[in-house]
Amino acid sequence: MKVNQILLTGALTAALGLFIAVSATAQPAPPAPTPVPPDSTERAPVLYHRTGGPYIAEQEALATADRLAESAITRRAVGLVNYAQAMAWIGSGVGTIDPQREVYLVVNEAKYIGRRGLEDLTCHWYFAVVDATDGKVRSVGCTDRTANWPRLPSGVNEKR
Repeated sequence: MKVNQILLTGALTAALGLFIAVSATAQPAPPAPTPVPPDSTERAPVLYHRTGGPYIAEQEALATADRLAESAITRRAVGLVNYAQAMAWIGSGVGTIDPQREVYLVVNEAKYIGRRGLEDLTCHWYFAVVDATDGKVRSVGCTDRTANWPRLPSGVNEKR
């Protein structure tokens, strides 16, 4: 009787192991995501649409951008523009923000340390795109590592 129990237990254990092995390999792997070709018209959905206001105060946008500086700010400019104007000046953007979304483009002359890949990037001036509706920073960085003050886009003016 004891021998039969041992044989039955061994047979059940082997069958269970075989069932687990077959079950694990019987399920097909999920398909790999299809890459989107660079010339595709497929885009991410727009998350931040044009609002028409109300907007945060210019001083609030400046204060938000000022917190990103690594040194004293010696020169500054700000303007209420649409996202398309800001991105045209910066040279890049994202598709999740409506091009007509209202933003403050703030440019500060101060030391700024950003990241490009794994390397720190130190600039003498930087920009911040601050959402005019909710006050969040939508983009920040610098495009020139020299101390040359940039040519500002239309609608962005120096503050004294």
